[in-house]
Amino acid sequence: MAKVKYFKVSSTEAPKRNTQPHSTWGSLIGGMKRGQWMYVPAEKRACAAAAANKYCKGRYTMFKVPEGFCFQIIK
Repeated sequence: MAKVKYFKVSSTEAPKRNTQPHSTWGSLIGGMKRGQWMYVPAEKRACAAAAANKYCKGRYTMFKVPEGFCFQIIK
């Protein structure tokens, strides 16, 4: 039988976080209402698309405009 390792539960203060607890795109896109839109620079298109897929599945559209891309909430 395999030996099981047990971990000690600590009640002291946890170590500091190295990563961001909140997503910049998530807070920006997550608060948008139907009909609101924004310009997204071409170099940030992939970041905006990934965040939109996570936070507003199926209720957004993104299309190319001269300034870069237009992100719009449709539902």
